[in-house]
Amino acid sequence: MQIWYKQKYESHLFKNKNDLYNLLLYVHNAKKKGVGEEQIIGRLKKAGWTGEQINYALKKYSGKKMGLPGLPIEKFSLPLNKNAKDNRIRGLKEQD
Repeated sequence: MQIWYKQKYESHLFKNKNDLYNLLLYVHNAKKKGVGEEQIIGRLKKAGWTGEQINYALKKYSGKKMGLPGLPIEKFSLPLNKNAKDNRIRGLKEQD
């Protein structure tokens, strides 16, 4: 599920990439003008955006980590990658 979320969730929420771009641009311009987040959310809901789309865009705009809470997949794959790198280095040293 986390892999799907990481790779496909954005395209699931925004069938057209321009929609996400326009939403982020609107958030940027509104914040630049000093509009509060609650007002931004209200205006976007009034314009027909879903709460899920709005929350995603706000998180993306503010640079917050996107994804499902749960198991940190990267944490489990890191030792595997590190071991593979160590094995490659060891293999090169043995060839010398």
